[in-house]
Amino acid sequence: MNIKVYLMPFFLFVFSFLLSGQGEIEDEQKIIFRNENTFSASIATNGFALNYRYGKHINAYRKFIYDFDLAYIKHSKENRGPTPGSQRGFVYGKLNHFFAAGRGWLT
Repeated sequence: MNIKVYLMPFFLFVFSFLLSGQGEIEDEQKIIFRNENTFSASIATNGFALNYRYGKHINAYRKFIYDFDLAYIKHSKENRGPTPGSQRGFVYGKLNHFFAAGRGWLT
């Protein structure tokens, strides 16, 4: 048999006691803001999305977060094709626009 098959588990077992995954982290002063605002935008192959998040600190360990989303989602069967005599293309299979709106809050 191959000697590596036996030596690898042995070395992993022996040297695993020398490793330490957790240790003391230096105490750093944390800066706490009263309020926080976050804006984000994302683009995907089937649409785009905008997000706004507002956070309000209740005390040093808890905060209350409001979250608002707005997304435009394109159907997968939509297909843009050329229109004769026009620069704009025609979207085959398009019935309507779909905008998804969402809200939420976290504590």
